[in-house]
Amino acid sequence: MENQTAVPEFDSSRKFLPSSAASQLAVKLAGNPELDETLVMLTTKNLAEMLDCSVSWIQKARIYEPHKLPRHINVGRAVRYQLSEVRGWLQAGLNNQDNL
Repeated sequence: MENQTAVPEFDSSRKFLPSSAASQLAVKLAGNPELDETLVMLTTKNLAEMLDCSVSWIQKARIYEPHKLPRHINVGRAVRYQLSEVRGWLQAGLNNQDNL
């Protein structure tokens, strides 16, 4: 008897849906336009959800390739990202794509 492992097929119709934490943050920001984005801090998990990548990739890139990520802030042992910094970093990346 052979031991076969079923490999799930790739579902191309599946769209990225942000987790509840990311959607809750979006609702908070949309509901309060006067909120100062420099005060909104994202965790590594929140950033990974926004970028649709793994937490471990962010952790490794922060150490070995920090130029690939927005600047972070250490709060004790915790790592946080300012939402305004992340948005600026994303916009700068989009602008660089326009120049190619």
